[in-house]
Amino acid sequence: MATVAASLPLRAAARAGPAPPRAPPSDAAFFPGRPWQRRLAARGRPWGSVGWFRAEALPGGAGGPPRREPMAPPYNVLITGSTKGIGYALARKFLKAGDNVVICSRSAERVESVANDLKKEFGEQHVGLSVMLEKALVDFARDKLEYIDIWINNAGSNAYSYKPLVETSDEALIEVITTNTLGLMLCCREAINMMWNQPRGGHIFNIDDGRPTPRFAAYGATKRSVVHLTKSLQAELQMNEVNNVVVHNL
Repeated sequence: MATVAASLPLRAAARAGPAPPRAPPSDAAFFPGRPWQRRLAARGRPWGSVGWFRAEALPGGAGGPPRREPMAPPYNVLITGSTKGIGYALARKFLKAGDNVVICSRSAERVESVANDLKKEFGEQHVGLSVMLEKALVDFARDKLEYIDIWINNAGSNAYSYKPLVETSDEALIEVITTNTLGLMLCCREAINMMWNQPRGGHIFNIDDGRPTPRFAAYGATKRSVVHLTKSLQAELQMNEVNNVVVHNL
């Protein structure tokens, strides 16, 4: 599953020293001055006792865990399927807020066109293009931005097929499942592995759709499975006592 990505624009992250341990903060502490991002996080808040990322001063030095840092704007954001639709709208919103954004798509032409349009609108010239698989997407993000604060899994496909399931081809079903289920799992795996080792931690947002989808039933089935995957990942992170990475469901 090849993906094309572009980063734009590049702004230096605010430097903030480690904060002392404190009670779990409100949404305002995660996204200061960004009410719309606080609403996004609130809607995707995981259930149960999986904690939000809390900035802590942890022991460093030889043999000690890395020092955790609080998340401070501008945020580094990666959005899959972000050359059109909801993903594109989210990319524009983050860029307007002053954040750095990595946009991706399976189409090199769409990424180049959208990157050029956004570059003209937001006045920054730092744009990189690369064709890659999911694992290489993380390497691209590290190379351009060093870390990712927010990873939004928005990409989805219905194979451009609007037929009853009984008339749907094997090829269309495979494309839908490969993109919406396997692709999501691979992105979550790579995002968690990346954020786990970041001093700032990170947030992953998965987007599901619980409505019936007649004439593209396979699409609806794969999107509904997102809820179970997100809850399972939340439980796995809790079991492994990972408190600097949070997976949300929207």
